[in-house]
Parts: sequence; C-alpha cells; structure tokens
Amino acid sequence: MSRHRHHRVPSGGYSPSRDPSTTTSAELRALRAFRDADSTFAPTLIDYKQTIQGQDGPLPGGYYTFTVMTKMPGASLHDLHFWGLPAEEREEIVQKFLVALR
Repeated sequence: MSRHRHHRVPSGGYSPSRDPSTTTSAELRALRAFRDADSTFAPTLIDYKQTIQGQDGPLPGGYYTFTVMTKMPGASLHDLHFWGLPAEEREEIVQKFLVALR
C-alpha cells in the first residue's frame, strides 16, 4: 500500500483561516461526485476530516483538511510537471480527461 502525504501551506504573510479554501471545497465536491457516479477515471474518495490546527500545526489555528483517496494507476500530473508542459501537451491531456468524464 502506497502512502503519500501532501501539505499545502502558504508561505509568509498569511493569517490562519477557520474555513476550508475554495480550492479544497471544490476538490472535495468533485471527489464526492466522482465517487457517487462510480467513476473509474478519478481517485475514489475514501474519507476526509476537516479540523482546526493545534498550536503544533504548520499554520496554528488554521483550517486543515485530511483527504484519503485511492491512488490512480499511471504517472501523476504533478510528477509530470503538468504546468511546465508545452500548451499542446497540456491541452491533449485536458481533452482526454474531459472525454473520460463524459
């Protein structure tokens, strides 16, 4: 079983938020929709927990979301440096993803 831990912590100058970010909220909505549709083209959301960080957290007092999902086969777009790929390659990936979602 592979485990991956990913923290998104803003760098300097940010105040802790007591609510999830719009990005986190959108990701959870999408993962729930994929799970409810039994999609094989996206990770399956197993569970999630949302909480306020303690004083020992990366951003004390800030909002924290733990997400547990299945790992998809193949290479991660993050590992492929998706945003650094030429526009044509990114568009090809996006189009294939849109076809898979339909």
